[in-house]
Amino acid sequence: MKQQIQVRTQYKQHFIHIQGVGKKTEEDNSWARGYGISVDLRANEQITSWLEKQTPLLSSAASPDSKLYIEVDIGEFEDGYQMHIHGSQLNHPAGCRLDIIHDSPAGVAIILFAIENGLMNDHTDESRWRSEDSPYLMEGEEE
Repeated sequence: MKQQIQVRTQYKQHFIHIQGVGKKTEEDNSWARGYGISVDLRANEQITSWLEKQTPLLSSAASPDSKLYIEVDIGEFEDGYQMHIHGSQLNHPAGCRLDIIHDSPAGVAIILFAIENGLMNDHTDESRWRSEDSPYLMEGEEE
C-alpha cells in the first residue's frame, strides 16, 4: 500500500478511526501498528453521520481486501494543524476540516506520523480554515 492517512467511514458512535499507512514513527506509543499507526478520536454525531454517508474508496491496511476508508490530508498552518477529510460538503466545500490538538497524545501521534512519512502539507503562510456556520468544529472537539 502507498503511504497515506485515511479515515474509516463506518465506526463506533462518537469516534472516528484514523489509519496512517507508512513507516512507524520513532515514538513508542500504543497507536503503533505494523503498517504505521491507528488512532481513534472522539467526534460528534454530525461528523460520524456524515462519514457514514461517504463512499469508502481505500483499503484497510489491516484487512487489504476491505474498502472501508476515505482519504485524509494533514496540514500545518501558521496557527495550528488541521485534517481535511475528503468527501461531500460538510463544513468545507470539499469535505470536512477538523482542528488537530497539537498537544494531545493522539494529535501528536498523527502529526508526527504525517511529518515522518512526508504526508504533512505545508500551509504555514495561511491561517487554518474555519467554517463560520459550523460551531461544532471549535478547538477541542476532535478529541
